[in-house]
Amino acid sequence: MDNFKKRYELLTGYFAIFMLSIFIITIILSVSLSPWFNLKENYLSDIAGIVGERPIWSARGPESIIFNIGIILTGISGMLFTFSLSKSIKKNMHNEFSNLLLYTEMFTLSATGIFPVTLGRIHVWSSFILFSLIPIVIILYGYSLSKKFGKNWLCISVFFTAISLFSVIIFVFNNSRSLSEIIALVSMITFFSFIGFKILNNQMEYNYSIKVYKRMISMIIIKFKL
Repeated sequence: MDNFKKRYELLTGYFAIFMLSIFIITIILSVSLSPWFNLKENYLSDIAGIVGERPIWSARGPESIIFNIGIILTGISGMLFTFSLSKSIKKNMHNEFSNLLLYTEMFTLSATGIFPVTLGRIHVWSSFILFSLIPIVIILYGYSLSKKFGKNWLCISVFFTAISLFSVIIFVFNNSRSLSEIIALVSMITFFSFIGFKILNNQMEYNYSIKVYKRMISMIIIKFKL
């Protein structure tokens, strides 16, 4: 049982690294290929096209394809991360409910790429569910992890929850569309990536190739006092 748990904990860390890397790389790449894109005037999903535009997944060319694939892969890796994480924490009603919400969150993240803005209403509903759940899943998991890693994680979750809610203020009062979306998504993905880094740091094996990752993750843990 301990060996299986250790494997799931290692997978949790690896999926966290993949999820964060894919999100950052594809967002930066798709935005860099869109010289017309404006953080204040455009939504992130505008990179995929506009309602009714065709082809569905490549309406604006390569940037649309990269953006949609990146969002889909980020969501899929997030669901795999959730599965591995659920095997690494104690099973109780609170944790099971948190896992269910996180599965829903990552699924709707993928759904925004599977059903891009070119398809209209289904994308809007997926996006609404996605951004509505962000502060909820962060604070719920913060409470769960405070039981496993200490009360600092509850404080960390409150910090990232506050950032995600701050994105709403930016949207309402500054009308910065994609900036508010990026802040909300980054707060969620960074928080759960930190969880993966923490677990991976605790469980990593001591061979040369893995030591490089361990040093990098240890620096992050020490710097942010996780």
